[in-house]
Amino acid sequence: MHNKKEINAKYLIDKIIASDKQDRKLINLPKKFIVQGKEYSIKRIPGLGAYFNVEDGLILIGNDSKQDIDQVRNILHEALEVSFEEHLCRMQNVTGEFFFVCNHEQFCLIVNTLAKLILDCININKDSNNKRLLTKKIEYKEEEK
Repeated sequence: MHNKKEINAKYLIDKIIASDKQDRKLINLPKKFIVQGKEYSIKRIPGLGAYFNVEDGLILIGNDSKQDIDQVRNILHEALEVSFEEHLCRMQNVTGEFFFVCNHEQFCLIVNTLAKLILDCININKDSNNKRLLTKKIEYKEEEK
């Protein structure tokens, strides 16, 4: 049997979690990403993952995670992979694994492209007083190996 304090604590925790989920605003993402002159539309999809489609010019970012770090990691991962693909630096071996090979000039072009995306992300997440719209601090968590 639970005592009254345990029930109240559980109720408050559940209420905080529900409020956090309801009030949590996802980090804003740019609507497009341009690499090698090709425009990719950035869209949110249900789920936790992220994907890109070269033929359709799409970068799809899952919106189920409410953590800023997950959203930032997903957009950077896909944008970087798209950039390597468009610069002909993304290869696939016979087992189906992808790997990346580039020279320094290609690397610099990819970094410049990604820098523009990062700047776009920063700028669309500020208010008119040049402050971040999101109030939660990004917390970095080491992934378990």
